[in-house]
Amino acid sequence: MYKELFAKEYNPRLVDMMLKASHGGTFSVNILTPILLSALLYNYIERDYIILWIVLNIIIYFARLILTTKATIANKDPEIDVRIYLYQIFIVIFLSAMLHAYALWYSLSYVNEMQILFIAMITITMVSGSILTLGSVFPAFFIYVFFNLFPIIIVFIFKGGEIFYTFAFAIFVYMFVMLKNGLTQFRVLEENILLKESFELRVKKSLKELKQKEKLLYEQSRLAQMGEMMSMIAHQWRQPLNAISATSSSLQLKAKLNKLDPKFVIEMTDNIATYSQHLSDTIDDFRNFFKPNKEKDKVNFTQIIEAVVNIIHHSLKNHHIELMQELNCEEDFKSYTNELKQVVLNLVKNAEDVLIENEIENPYIKIITRTQADKFVLEVRDNGGGIPKKVLKDIFKPYFSTKKQKDGTGLGLYMSKMIIEEHCKGKLRAYNSDEGAVFVITVGSL
Repeated sequence: MYKELFAKEYNPRLVDMMLKASHGGTFSVNILTPILLSALLYNYIERDYIILWIVLNIIIYFARLILTTKATIANKDPEIDVRIYLYQIFIVIFLSAMLHAYALWYSLSYVNEMQILFIAMITITMVSGSILTLGSVFPAFFIYVFFNLFPIIIVFIFKGGEIFYTFAFAIFVYMFVMLKNGLTQFRVLEENILLKESFELRVKKSLKELKQKEKLLYEQSRLAQMGEMMSMIAHQWRQPLNAISATSSSLQLKAKLNKLDPKFVIEMTDNIATYSQHLSDTIDDFRNFFKPNKEKDKVNFTQIIEAVVNIIHHSLKNHHIELMQELNCEEDFKSYTNELKQVVLNLVKNAEDVLIENEIENPYIKIITRTQADKFVLEVRDNGGGIPKKVLKDIFKPYFSTKKQKDGTGLGLYMSKMIIEEHCKGKLRAYNSDEGAVFVITVGSL
């Protein structure tokens, strides 16, 4: 008990519990109880003494309210020492108890034995509720219980007589039990708070580690996707670079044969400019593709699909894969545009890989958009044979890959699902049709 009474630190949560619970208790102790006792003693004690006693209780009530408000503010500000206000509250609780003890002591000369016992019972009833209002800060509870009950014991012993001695002993036992139960409750509360704080710290640490892992996975996925896109850039640049090389060779040959004419030179340089612009546009497409979106902006599926097709159409054409589009959704919605583009590109690229890997005849990829109630839906279908049933439930797990080649990171679909469901607040699911896999993106309206 000594350690709890003279604690150098108080748990902020336990202090907050006491401060919140003590408002009602303060009103009961310093307003309702004095009014009740004043009504009981009105005909026995001089009116001036009763008025003075009530006024002092009202002053204590408002002092307690002010200190409780200041302590509440200090308890939330780590730069303010809440103990300053707690010690002042302890003093106010002590003064309040002394006022009640004085009222009981003063009334000895004016009221009969039954009235004295009734006054004592009111005080004991008042004290019994303190375990709920002050029990979370044991020094406050101890001061309130001890200095309200101990004076009653002294008064009863001073009064003398068998009944008062019996009541004095009973109140002493009651006080001892109250303090013991209060100490037990305080220790349980303190232990529970410490366990809760420890659990919260572990949860925060786990969440932080999880976010770091997700960030790492996201970066790995982006790097893998950028590697694939570099390959696509090489494919897209091959044709214009060959055309530029052929044009420059033609100009060089004409120059050596002295057959250059201005019209031919202008035509060839215009062709080189066109090819160079195509190279520049390709770089812009890829550069914009990986710009991070910090805020949502208005977009629609048609714009997203157009950006994705600009990136991948050369690769699909080179592998003789037909790209079909059924675009029935032109409505705008708010989302992270570039992240959505990355997801759609990943789904189309996965479909392309499956079609190439399985050597499908007449391969195709179909992109369908539609509205569904207040949702917008985008589907990516292929005729690659579908996803094996035994792994269908695992395809969105990290590091899980169905690719036979060893270049699959197993992050693409995991990150796609995280982007759609965590960032864009939509849904991404997959199932098999008669011909192949179907991936469905669903997002909400504006």
